[in-house]
Amino acid sequence: MKYLIYILIIVSSRSYSSPLNVVTSIPSIKSIVEKLGGPYVNVKSISKAKENPHFISIKPSFVKLFHRADLLILSGLDLESAWAPVLIKKSKNNKISIGSQGYLDLSKWVKPLQVVNGVITRKMGDLHGKGNPHYMVSPLRVLKLISHISEKLVKLLPEYKKELIQLEYDYSLKLASKIFGSQLLEKYKLSNLLKLMELKKLHKFLEINNQLFLLGGWIKSLIYFKDKSFYEDHSSYSYFLNDFLMNRSGSLEPKPGVRPSFKGLRNTLILMRKSKTIGILSSPFFPKKFLNFIENKSEAKIIYMSHQLGSKSEATNYIDWIDFNVHQLIEVLGE
Repeated sequence: MKYLIYILIIVSSRSYSSPLNVVTSIPSIKSIVEKLGGPYVNVKSISKAKENPHFISIKPSFVKLFHRADLLILSGLDLESAWAPVLIKKSKNNKISIGSQGYLDLSKWVKPLQVVNGVITRKMGDLHGKGNPHYMVSPLRVLKLISHISEKLVKLLPEYKKELIQLEYDYSLKLASKIFGSQLLEKYKLSNLLKLMELKKLHKFLEINNQLFLLGGWIKSLIYFKDKSFYEDHSSYSYFLNDFLMNRSGSLEPKPGVRPSFKGLRNTLILMRKSKTIGILSSPFFPKKFLNFIENKSEAKIIYMSHQLGSKSEATNYIDWIDFNVHQLIEVLGE
């Protein structure tokens, strides 16, 4: 009888245990963790939608968040290198120290774009030697990251393993359906579709097998722009363009993080005409005067995108954020 009461006490305490405290560096990661963790997690993001996550001020409230955190999830690739190590040290929380069970750098499972080899100097602009850190705008890469986030949650919340696995399955299916469409997912394994997209062979595969009609989701919505040339104002959308097989022909910035000059933009216009650029993906923070100059002197259209979840009120979660950007592109350029 005493043994039964002891078991009931344990079960009861687990059922009403406090949620896992998770801290993320950016809002897009926060949104995904909330979907994967459900009621079993309490998630806070350090950077806000309209902030530059490269440069975050060290606030006492952030030190407290780090101190109380059970899990810290970073984008990596030096996105948070200016402030995350400082907060980890100040927090005196061994649970989230680098290499600990409560530390998760998602870039470990990302094949980065724009990796820079050799010596990097300030004269080269704000280059990221390890690669472009803005990969969360890539739904294909995020789809692969979901299992790693969920695996970490299960390790830290083993009593909710069954529930967390179900949440992972549900969210993965929902995101995959938005990317590929439900018909294609019913016909082929998700792992095979991801591999074909990575090899840039999905469209050809479906065409050879007379199955292009199965294609749906965002890939179908953007199929008209496949192989078309685009510019960015910064490097915020390189992974988005890569996902949907659009060509990134260049950036309006002469160097990463360096504002252009009108003289430099005249040279950019020549390159844009040569590459037959049809659109420029732009973020809210980029100066309008440069965009207006380009638009008035070229046939390329300016597409005002959302560089981070929450920067546009229409997008309140990760899937809505990607959906917003897809429809922005279609609305400006047409289908």
